[in-house]
Amino acid sequence: MDLSGNETTSPTDCSSYQAKFNNGFNSTWITYFSDHEYLRFISQSQIQVTPGFFNGAWKELLQTIEKYQKHYKNLLLYSGPIYDTNFDGLADSPEMLMNKTQQKPTHFFVILIRCRGQWYESYGHCQSPEDTRTLAFVLPNISDDFNDLIPFEYLFRNTARIRDIEILTGLEFFTNRDIYPPETALRLRTHVNQRLWQLEVDKEIL
Repeated sequence: MDLSGNETTSPTDCSSYQAKFNNGFNSTWITYFSDHEYLRFISQSQIQVTPGFFNGAWKELLQTIEKYQKHYKNLLLYSGPIYDTNFDGLADSPEMLMNKTQQKPTHFFVILIRCRGQWYESYGHCQSPEDTRTLAFVLPNISDDFNDLIPFEYLFRNTARIRDIEILTGLEFFTNRDIYPPETALRLRTHVNQRLWQLEVDKEIL
């Protein structure tokens, strides 16, 4: 999702969702579809979360994303649920997910992408793949507070490699070799953020 409001094209290997929470029904449900797609929210996209997660980590993350959007202008966002009910660090098997509609996800992932240079005209990727900057989170769907951490520190503690998200979901990112050479794709998928994105004058830090 291009947070500037411009239409964008998603990679074919994974789905792009709008990460918004809906407070009009039950505060323990969130939706990945935009408000105007009301019927899809009702029929498809309700995802059950704990109240503590909704009012804590999720709310803080959305507020942080809004700040990034204002600062960096254009962002691409991918987000979705993670089901790792045995906590082995791997996506649950299809057999384990037979009744997943009745289950709460164990985690949620969010991947943010921005360009240090110019976006391609579709806003689906950077004109130069080397200008791609990523920031990814895996947030546990739990009611606990921030474990005595300030929210910003809590978010940083829950950053992840995109490769970790691939293992936890079965999705794949940066697979288009016409855009991302193998070495660039590997770097982006295995990158470890040393800090959250800064909101002051951007420096050359991945």
